[in-house]
Amino acid sequence: MQYSALDKAKMMGKTKWGKSFSAQELANLAPYLEVKNFAKGQSVFVQDEEGCSMVFIISGSIEIIKDVSDTRDTIVVRLGPGNNCGELGFIDELPRSASALTREDTLVLELEKKRFRELCKEYPETGLKFLELMAIHLSRRLRMTTKELVYRI
Repeated sequence: MQYSALDKAKMMGKTKWGKSFSAQELANLAPYLEVKNFAKGQSVFVQDEEGCSMVFIISGSIEIIKDVSDTRDTIVVRLGPGNNCGELGFIDELPRSASALTREDTLVLELEKKRFRELCKEYPETGLKFLELMAIHLSRRLRMTTKELVYRI
């Protein structure tokens, strides 16, 4: 199915990040997003593979799974509609630190880093706002991780 920029802007507007953007900012961002469908049990990305994109979950669910040994995987988190994942690979372009596996048929919006750079050239204010949201998002995750770590010690 082909999605218009308006369709993608509406989808993005329903995500946690999208709620922070104005209608015009969503319209600026939409052409740089790619809609992807994943069947249940399909990998969105795989631990240790190169990564340079992030996804926003529109429908369905994704488990982030860390391979901790040859015989054991650990589910780090289950994410549903409105959430996102893959931001570390998006930022640093290093191999993925975990895998993302769909738990049901899942629809996402993907933003590749090269497309984000194009967005920043065309709409620098929208790009800056996106980076500010990224910093806030990562700060919150780090605070949660620190809090969980303190309780485990």
